[in-house]
Amino acid sequence: MGNHFPKTPVSELDYRWDWSEWLADGEVITDHTITTPTGLTLLLDTATSTTVTAWFSGGILGKDYSVSCFIQTNNTPTRKESRTIVLRCG
Repeated sequence: MGNHFPKTPVSELDYRWDWSEWLADGEVITDHTITTPTGLTLLLDTATSTTVTAWFSGGILGKDYSVSCFIQTNNTPTRKESRTIVLRCG
């Protein structure tokens, strides 16, 4: 399955980016941004020191949606990274 996850148009589900293996010892997420394509609705997003979770609703049956999570960390200098998942509406 990789970075592709199922979603139905009527579902309201949470999806999580786990950065714990990427972060260095003592490094934590200090800021995050979720980029949501047209057709999906971002209901809520939260973060811990190592994860970002976002809840989505909507979508069109048979369409794929690429959703990105961008983070910044407390490292000096600040490290920045983005990861993308694909939500498959089926």
